[in-house]
Amino acid sequence: MLYQEEFINKQINKTMRNFKVEGKQIHFWDDRFYTKDDVNFYPGATTVLSVWPKGEYFEKWLKNNGPNADQIVREAANKGSNVHNAIELYTKGHKIRAVDENGENPVYTKEEWRMLAKYVEFEAQVNPEVIAVEPVLVSDNLEIGGQLDQVSYIDGELWYIDHKSSNDIHFTNHMQGVAYSKLWNEMNPDNPIEHIGILWLNARTRKPAKGKVQGKGWQLIEVPREKWGENWNMFQHAYAIWKHLNPNFKPYNYTMPVEYKRGN
Repeated sequence: MLYQEEFINKQINKTMRNFKVEGKQIHFWDDRFYTKDDVNFYPGATTVLSVWPKGEYFEKWLKNNGPNADQIVREAANKGSNVHNAIELYTKGHKIRAVDENGENPVYTKEEWRMLAKYVEFEAQVNPEVIAVEPVLVSDNLEIGGQLDQVSYIDGELWYIDHKSSNDIHFTNHMQGVAYSKLWNEMNPDNPIEHIGILWLNARTRKPAKGKVQGKGWQLIEVPREKWGENWNMFQHAYAIWKHLNPNFKPYNYTMPVEYKRGN
């Protein structure tokens, strides 16, 4: 087994920072792209999958919400980020509070806090041995990068677990999980992913069920092993389309002074 301390030591030179300091300047990289050497940039798996059709239900939703659609999407993205951050802190052993130390201002919304509670219930049920949380991996071979949610042993077998707070689970979530597992397996050939799971924290489940990993409002959905090849092929098709639409892509990187002082 690969334990968390070993993983951190092994990955320390592979983790991507999204900035670089040179003299009096700081360069921030476009967060849709990933790099290991500050020269070669690759799209993230989620960026690649942005070209995948959203389906008729999304188009209907878009039409019904009109000018409010962008705001709803931004709020959903913020919710997802906050839930991910809370889970990361929790799995790393930090104390998480719903309100600030004075007990006056909320840190998380009610919905975000409920999703963290569901994750805590998931851990209590399956007792995962978490070895990596939010690692950033980049592959020159696959020409993609990504920030994985969680890699854990469950009953002695290695799982990649993707946390989702969305209203539905889509085929793209399966493709994303397979792409991230490809990244992990390339970097860790001696400790390959054996299972891919989507931990849906907004499921419609009402209670635990025999033979399933779930509780009220959450469910671990496994991507069938026999579908991994198909999912990867579909991801590669999406990547081909993305490259066709972005033949000479260049990340929008930003350079600014590394410090400011009033009066200078």
